[in-house]
Amino acid sequence: MKKSSIPGIVLIAFVSVILLSSPARALEDRVLMVNVHGSHYDGDGYSVYLTLVNAGADATYVNLSSSGQVAALLAANTYDQIWVFDLSYGVDSYPPDWQAIADWYLANPDMPVICDSRMISSYWSGRYLDEGQRLTENYYFNLRVRGGGLLLGTDHDVYVSGINTIVSLIGMNPFFGTFSLTTIPVDTGSPLMTTPNDMGTSLFDDSSPGQTQYGIQPNGRFFYTLAWHSGNPDTPGISSTIEGGIGFHVAIVDPVDGAHVSLGDPMTFNAEPYGGEAPYSYDWFSDIDGALGSGETIVVSTLSLGTHYISVEAEDGGGRDDEDQISVVVEIMPVYVDDNSSCVAGCGSQSNPWPTIQQGINDAPSTGSVIVFAGNYPENINFNGKAVTVESSAGAGSTVITAQGKGYGVTFASGETPASVLDGFTVQGGSPGGILCSNNSEPVILNCTVSNNAGYGIRYQGSS
Repeated sequence: MKKSSIPGIVLIAFVSVILLSSPARALEDRVLMVNVHGSHYDGDGYSVYLTLVNAGADATYVNLSSSGQVAALLAANTYDQIWVFDLSYGVDSYPPDWQAIADWYLANPDMPVICDSRMISSYWSGRYLDEGQRLTENYYFNLRVRGGGLLLGTDHDVYVSGINTIVSLIGMNPFFGTFSLTTIPVDTGSPLMTTPNDMGTSLFDDSSPGQTQYGIQPNGRFFYTLAWHSGNPDTPGISSTIEGGIGFHVAIVDPVDGAHVSLGDPMTFNAEPYGGEAPYSYDWFSDIDGALGSGETIVVSTLSLGTHYISVEAEDGGGRDDEDQISVVVEIMPVYVDDNSSCVAGCGSQSNPWPTIQQGINDAPSTGSVIVFAGNYPENINFNGKAVTVESSAGAGSTVITAQGKGYGVTFASGETPASVLDGFTVQGGSPGGILCSNNSEPVILNCTVSNNAGYGIRYQGSS
């Protein structure tokens, strides 16, 4: 590697410059730029800092040379991004500083991370004025629009002792290896290589670079290749948790993100791989219910109530990993009834309702509701102890229950509580009455007209 002649500098600066080439933004991120002090490349670390200044960051620079410098800054200040540039081949024994950076990350372990093991190639020999500046703008902007994040920059394996302490503390695999190259191809489908600047198809790679993390990490994060050595995307020189287009990917294609399902109903989950090699394996998880099953397609009918984050973790035949995630809302959805319906199976939705109220009650989950459309319902219904609300959509004047034969139009005889509700019906034709409440049943009857029954209107037998 070449030597830089610029001496190490310790500066703290506030900057409020906004590049014209970047989208307008109200507030810039506060960035802590940590250069790990060494004998040769402090000047290049300071050049990285200058590019952050020019990108509009509210940047603080520290040339880490004594234990506790970074820890003190993190204790006294709030930062949106931390950039670590480690081109020191010393022992780099700064335990409180590495731990402080790790603690900052672990306070928000889903933040985006960028790892660059050939970073100096874009900044030394004056390149920070062109390629380095544009790359900084891309890294900074993409972290900023995602709420901040961590950037870890180093080179081949003699320079990684400090930065590998950080990655070990946060549950990532180490930087390692050495390559001898001139340029490195990049993922032209990654926002880190296209936004706000188009970095083209390659970057400089002539610093005897190393290899970054790739695939699933011990902490569960997934890293995607952004630039790769020796024509092999599985040997990345730059990787990130921000997904691009290169390598193996998996996507949940069914259901759509944010889909709703009724409690107890089956839901089909389907994943689709691309960019990998067969065979593929898939494992599905819910953040509420845990493991759901394995396979490209699974059908689940046991999801608990609530909003689930459903993830699939996939592996291709080459041992490459990826994941995708959607949200699914499981709720107690109303069961619908319409006397004009001819449905016989799979019924109960608004578009395909049950034809009778009793079928709706039988289908409804406990604490659920049955919505009955206007119509005439010749039937004798029984709540059978269910804590459900049976409610007409149009009121008693348009929704009529006509008892059949000898019997009550509506029966509460299984100890129903006020959680059993009848609302908005005309009940007629019953013999010996319209509504029966017995066996200590205490339902709620609202907005109902009980008329034209032989005998009782509402009979309370052993009920209050």
